[in-house]
Amino acid sequence: MIIYSNALVNGWQNWGWATLNYANTSPVYPGCEYSISVTMSVYQGIQIVNTEMSDSPYASISFWLNGGATRWNNIFKCMAWSRSGPLKMKA
Repeated sequence: MIIYSNALVNGWQNWGWATLNYANTSPVYPGCEYSISVTMSVYQGIQIVNTEMSDSPYASISFWLNGGATRWNNIFKCMAWSRSGPLKMKA
């Protein structure tokens, strides 16, 4: 299931508590027009939620993350949870 394709799709919602831009123009994944940019301070983050979906058909989730030229140290923790517990991550 696609979660983001130039916008949140398939019932996914922004529940984040940081400065979020879902129409960021640079950098973008090849073939995409937009990406999601997140500017965080202490105790802030991005949270994308779909309250209606079942996680049973899915075994893992994958993301493309770009921390910028000098920002990789700012990507602290990335977790994915379903109703039945944590999902296996591929980044």
